[in-house]
Formats: sequence, C-alpha cells, structure tokens
Amino acid sequence: MRIIPAAFSICQGLFLLLTVSVAHSRDVVGQVSEFEEERSFIYRDVTATNVSKQEPIDDYIDIYQSDALEVSDGSELKFNLYTGGSEITVGAGRLHLLDGDDGAVLGKVEGGLTRVVDSGEHKFTLVTDLIVTDPYGTTYEVYALPEESRVYVYDGEVAVTSTDARFTETIYVGAGEWVRARKGQTISPKKRFIVAAGPGSGSSACIYSNCKITDDPRIPLEPLVTPLILIPPGPNPPGRQ
Repeated sequence: MRIIPAAFSICQGLFLLLTVSVAHSRDVVGQVSEFEEERSFIYRDVTATNVSKQEPIDDYIDIYQSDALEVSDGSELKFNLYTGGSEITVGAGRLHLLDGDDGAVLGKVEGGLTRVVDSGEHKFTLVTDLIVTDPYGTTYEVYALPEESRVYVYDGEVAVTSTDARFTETIYVGAGEWVRARKGQTISPKKRFIVAAGPGSGSSACIYSNCKITDDPRIPLEPLVTPLILIPPGPNPPGRQ
C-alpha cells in the first residue's frame, strides 16, 4: 500500500525538478548597475501567455531574457550586458528584453527612452512597434511614444527601417543625426542636432572639447518671449514744463 505514495512522491519530485529547470532555462543577459528604489521595477519572464507581476528592484539583480524593466518618470535604471559589456540606460519608460538573431539580445522599447553605449564587441539592438534598428558600434537612443518613435545617434551609425511593409527604405543615421517614424508614414529624412556656439569658443580649452551646446530635440524648445516694449509717456499736461 505504500508503493503508490512513494511513486507519487517520486513523480512529484521529478515534476518540481522539471519546473525548476524550466524556470531557470532562460539566459542571464546582464546585471543592474544603477537604480532608484521605489522607482525601478522588473517583470519576470514576460510572454504572450504569462502575466507577470511587478516587482520592485532593491538590489543589483541579474536580468534574464524575456524580463521587462520599468522606470518611473524622473528616474532611470542602468544595467550592463554580460556579453560585450554594453551599458543600457532605461529612462522613464519600459524595456522588454527578447531573443534576437544568432542569440543576440534584443530590446523592445515599449515606452519612454532607452540609451545604449555599445562596447563595440557585441551590439545591442533596439526596436519599437514602428522601427527596427541595426547599430554599428554606437552610442544611440530610441524614444518610443504612442504614435511615434525617434532614433538619436551620438557615435557610430544606426540603420533604421520601418516595421510597416509599405515602407522598405533603410535610413542610415550617423553621429549627430536623428530621425522619426510616425504611424502610417515613411521614416523622416535625417536631421542634424541643433548646434550653437557656446561660451569659451575659440579658447585653448576647445582643443580638447568641441565647445558647443547641443539643443536636445527630445525636449521642446522654450517658447519665444516677446521683448518687453516700453510705451513712451504722453505729452506733458498743459501748464507743466
């Protein structure tokens, strides 16, 4: 009579072992290096069939493929890839880590801004619902809005292609350039960052820096302020000098 319970215990043990094996079969892709408590969160193993709960990040935890990271407005989270060592910054948004081609790590920007500082050894590719990127040893950002995606390149080059099959042209965005993709439209022509000469231009310090100020196109420019116009007083009243 005790054979059945023993067999059941063995089967149950095997089931638990298989469950643990499956739960840990995902690849570790990186580790959190900077975060702000109560403003940084992780969703473990997010898939089309798995509803994952939000977990606060309170330590320098490992990140697995298919995890999603989320950061509240006004904060940011950084993690380093184990392969290649690239640094990824998630700023006020959500990034979902997926499997890319040939085992590469793919990040889907589901909202907000994600910045990649590539080590040059292994590229980290970002996509959104509207665009796919193909970076070449770069520092670049992808900004995802509900109806628009933008790509900013600071170093190297990024090939940007629309996910809309009607628009097949690939735009190659170089350092200092950015493009936008809007739903139902082709990718915009490349635009340069707005650059203006800054204080100290022409000084000896400029040998080691470009002495320029770059207006970030992610941030709306300040509204123009109409100069205060002073209205001259009327003529002196009669009888006064």
